[in-house]
Amino acid sequence: GDFDHFANNFLSWRNFISESTVKNIDLLREPISPFVLKRLREDALDLPPLIEQNLTVELDLNHRKDYDTIESGTINEIKNRPDYNSTVILTKLTKLRQMVSCHESFTERKTPSVKLEACLDIIEDSRNPVVVFSNFLSPIEFLSKYLTDRKILYGLHTGPKSEQERKESRDKLNAKEIKVLLATTQTGGEGITLTGADTVIFIDLPWTWASYFQAIGRLYR
Repeated sequence: GDFDHFANNFLSWRNFISESTVKNIDLLREPISPFVLKRLREDALDLPPLIEQNLTVELDLNHRKDYDTIESGTINEIKNRPDYNSTVILTKLTKLRQMVSCHESFTERKTPSVKLEACLDIIEDSRNPVVVFSNFLSPIEFLSKYLTDRKILYGLHTGPKSEQERKESRDKLNAKEIKVLLATTQTGGEGITLTGADTVIFIDLPWTWASYFQAIGRLYR
């Protein structure tokens, strides 16, 4: 039948703004079963258990002082500017997230900040390739400098890189020709395969859990 027949028989209501709920699911399952095949990943692939670890690091004194200064200034600014809309406020909060991820981008700091130092420790201890994700470009750029200083081979998968350059970095990772792939969540978090690595590090979490699990799925597949 047509869409009206489908909607009347299997949707609780028709509203092109709100999501429709499904009804009579058993009646729908029978006619489509010859054309639909669903397999859960754990049933289709022989994958090892997914292990997630949360590593907590404390900001050093200078980092904490600079963060607290920006935080208090941001709070006072928002309180005194009732005309700020949600977009402006989100921009201010994003700056705080960047400050936590990468102290170097706000100061003349010459040594790795605590998050990036923790990343370097994990990378150096790992026997297999590692993928590092961040929402922001600055942590990726500084981490690449530290890796160069330590003579650790890496590739970049970021917006400024061309698609060909990104593909070359992916291929090198999957061939285990480099130890680290540094990627922004936006460019490396979905639609690609990074199974050459077995460890993924998030310097900062994506904005949504869907993006988080999509990024993990680049390796765990």
